[in-house]
Amino acid sequence: MSHATSGADLAAIEAMIGALPAFLDGDDLFRVVVFERPGGADKITMTLGALLDALDDATARDADSARITAARQTLNDTAAGRADRFTETLHRELRSALNDWRALAEDMEHGSDDLGEDWGYATRNRARAERLLLAAAERGIADGGARAELAQADAVVRKHVAPADFQGAPGTQDRFPRDSWWWLWSAPRR
Repeated sequence: MSHATSGADLAAIEAMIGALPAFLDGDDLFRVVVFERPGGADKITMTLGALLDALDDATARDADSARITAARQTLNDTAAGRADRFTETLHRELRSALNDWRALAEDMEHGSDDLGEDWGYATRNRARAERLLLAAAERGIADGGARAELAQADAVVRKHVAPADFQGAPGTQDRFPRDSWWWLWSAPRR
């Protein structure tokens, strides 16, 4: 079932797209972006992965939207025009997500059973790492060994999880196959 992308979602995406050149030219891992939505101003924490995720979510809900198509084209044009900075930003965020996933794997390996909210945070970071790796592959950007490092951490995490109901955003499970997005379909063993 498809649901149209809301005006607020599109406004947030367009604001992130507008901020992308300055974001890529900086050295920050994130940037707070203010945008107008129905009812007033709002803000979103922008990372490259957050932008890619928002575009993918919007495309899945409303693939024919001219605004989404235009936003994706602007993203691609900006990435091509600032290829080195795009690559650096992608690698910086990928490294951050990878470090978080590795830290979780180490905690699990050393017997930490009290993950609480850490599991949800970690799975979002692991999904973000996967999305960044897919974006790198789409653009012919080398992953710098991140895929192999993720595979090592994945092997540790898999020993400490069991199959579970989908852990991602409600209504999105069809976009994340159980075999390739296994961490979204797992929970720590108790």
